[in-house]
Amino acid sequence: MISGISPTTHWFIPYQSLLSLPQVETTIIEDVNFSELHAPKINVSGVELSELAHIIGVLANSDMTTALCIDRYQSQLPSEFVAAHHPILVLKINGLPTSQWAKQTKNEDPGPFLITYLDFKPSFKILAHQDMPQEPTEMFLLDFGTQNEHFGPITPSGQFASDSPVMKGFAIAKENCLRCHNQGAAGGTKSGRTWSNIAAIARRNPVEFADYVRNPQKVDAKATMPGNPTYDQPTLAAITAYFQAFPSE
Repeated sequence: MISGISPTTHWFIPYQSLLSLPQVETTIIEDVNFSELHAPKINVSGVELSELAHIIGVLANSDMTTALCIDRYQSQLPSEFVAAHHPILVLKINGLPTSQWAKQTKNEDPGPFLITYLDFKPSFKILAHQDMPQEPTEMFLLDFGTQNEHFGPITPSGQFASDSPVMKGFAIAKENCLRCHNQGAAGGTKSGRTWSNIAAIARRNPVEFADYVRNPQKVDAKATMPGNPTYDQPTLAAITAYFQAFPSE
């Protein structure tokens, strides 16, 4: 959804063109991606996503940016999230392109692009789930679309009060689960399990489902999904209720 560009067009922006845009710079101390790369404190520079969107002419009715990664992980960044947290498209780490930095420090290359923040502070909390930073690495594509495209296919059908467990579970799931699980074209496909697959598991065995959400390795020692150890029983119950209310395949 960019002015003058067909909605089906993939538009390539050269790296040097991105470097010519207004840059921001910050020191990252608590980004889990860099902690895993054994670089807990680094300097990064890049362009704010809101600035990039403004410069390239993203249409005003686009209220969702999604970041797609090489491993099929996907981050969803609604317009209110972008306004609250000012995500940065990282172009350099310690003054170097990501590949050069990785080679120099003998780390894995987190590029070609990644997203981080100047100072992320959660803007909401639902039960035990706290607003979380979207920090995709190995990112290669940004898509400017609408929240309806991405959240519409996973919105509960039926009448549920806004403070019901189902709607609370929906709010948590669309921020946490949609990154790796998909429903059709909405969401990431890293896990290989669709939204409908998850719904079927939640209905068939809700206790095991909740255990898996909190501690996947407890249920399956080979599981690669990160756990959610801070989720208490009301939070797990809300997520379970949401998926139980969702149609399965």
